[in-house]
Amino acid sequence: MTEAASVGAARPSWSEDAHRYLAAIVESSDDAIFGKTLEGIITSWNRGAERIYGYTAEEVIGQPVSILVPPEMEDDVPALLERLRRGERIDHYETVRRTKDGRRLNISLTISPIRDDQGRIIGASTFARDVTAQVQARRQLEESRRQLEELNIELEQTIEELERQRNAAEAEAERMHRLHRVASALTASLEPERVIEAIVDEAIAAFDARACGVVELSADGRELAVVQSRGYAPERLRPFMRIPLDRRGPTRDAVVNGEPVFIGSPAELSERYPGITPLSSRDCAWIALPLQARGRTIGALALTFDRPHEFTEADRTFAAMLASQCAQALDRAHLYASERQARELAQEASRAKSNFLAVMSHELRTPLTAILGYGALLEDEIVGPLNEQQRVQVRRMRESGRHLLGLIDQILSLSRIEAGRELVDAQAVDAAKLLRDVATMVRPLASRAGLALELELPDAPVEMHSDGGKIRQILLNLASNAIKFTERGAVHMRLRNDGETVEFHVVDTGPGIPPEDRSRIFHPFEQLDQGTTRAKGGAGLGLSVSLELARLLGGEIALESEPGHGSTFILRLPRVWRDDDRP
Repeated sequence: MTEAASVGAARPSWSEDAHRYLAAIVESSDDAIFGKTLEGIITSWNRGAERIYGYTAEEVIGQPVSILVPPEMEDDVPALLERLRRGERIDHYETVRRTKDGRRLNISLTISPIRDDQGRIIGASTFARDVTAQVQARRQLEESRRQLEELNIELEQTIEELERQRNAAEAEAERMHRLHRVASALTASLEPERVIEAIVDEAIAAFDARACGVVELSADGRELAVVQSRGYAPERLRPFMRIPLDRRGPTRDAVVNGEPVFIGSPAELSERYPGITPLSSRDCAWIALPLQARGRTIGALALTFDRPHEFTEADRTFAAMLASQCAQALDRAHLYASERQARELAQEASRAKSNFLAVMSHELRTPLTAILGYGALLEDEIVGPLNEQQRVQVRRMRESGRHLLGLIDQILSLSRIEAGRELVDAQAVDAAKLLRDVATMVRPLASRAGLALELELPDAPVEMHSDGGKIRQILLNLASNAIKFTERGAVHMRLRNDGETVEFHVVDTGPGIPPEDRSRIFHPFEQLDQGTTRAKGGAGLGLSVSLELARLLGGEIALESEPGHGSTFILRLPRVWRDDDRP
């Protein structure tokens, strides 16, 4: 009994201690702990509440809890009180509260109803914790997460864009590779038929097309003709081998308008060209590209696909570039064929002319030789004496005959060269002796013209292996011309040895030749001054024959001249003629 009484007597003391201990815990808490009535009147306030809100217990006890609530959140209080009256416990309710100095804090509230001994709700205890730092950290984390998500989205978009650009670059590189391959194929031949075949093959490969055809505009410009096709049976294509320009269609429009035509589906074909039926049920898309060269349309390239297409801008650009390459190649091949035909006709005409001149010259030379022989008999008075007048006339006849014979010989020589029948008789040639002999032959001409003839030879002998007869003919022509067209002064003949090359110089003090006429004087029958040439004589063949002979010997004739200061003709020849020197 005593122990029980002692225990019973000790209970009040333990309860008071526990209450004081609990009060000390509440008072020392860093969190705000305060009580309030169900009407929202503050009844208790710890130091944690004072630290967080800035109010002392004396300032807030008896005040409505609304002094802690910002004006924009006043509706928050009645709702919470109503929930408490219903006996609800409010856990970790995050809201905003106002401090004494007006600052806003993020607060986490835990509110519990207080009951009396009968279990009736008589108030509420509020546990408030300042979570401003955590909220800000959470917001920063959310902002960082949002930014990271945006960065991820941007990164994905960037990767997609880079992938798109990479694919575009690879596609462009592939197109350039195809164009290079097409260019190589199209330049492999200059035969129009082979070029057209290459166009069809390469166009099908470049576009992965089902069929392809090349059409060309007729000479009269009234119709298109299919010159090559691949992918269609001949019997299906036969009715369309010729397309009148008055019949509308993709290929015709491309040629007439000079613009490419792209049709991506059968429905689009029906819409744009009503009444036109595809050649094959497999045809699903079409391209018609005009082939344009030198400012004109020469035909078109037609492509067909076995599936619908959405032609991109890159496709259209590639098609235009391909069409340009094909057009240039086709035009180049036709030009080559035309040029080759014209060249063959010109060569045939030249051969015919040369043969005609050779025959006519031969026919003239035979009776002329007889006439000169009879003239010699008359001049030598074999058939009887001549008076002075007759002697002069016979002499003139023989001089004219010899001049005409020389002209015929030059025509024969030029004809043989042009016909490819002039041969080189290469033997050992003493160049100095040859030039000395030529000087001896023309010295009487120089004397009659009142000109000095000067000869300049090297001390050492100059040995050549060439055709001495042709060299002599060239030098005689050059020296005779120099004497013929020099009124006063002198003619100089020089020999130069440059090791592998031998040069013969014929220098005169004549009127000189203007720069614009220097190439003309080497043309057959070309005369610069008709009056002067007629007075001096000549038909304009000497220099032409000389140049052709020089080329036949692997050399050339150069001209240096200044009007009023004379001219220098330089015959350059290889010291040793070789058969591969012939032009």
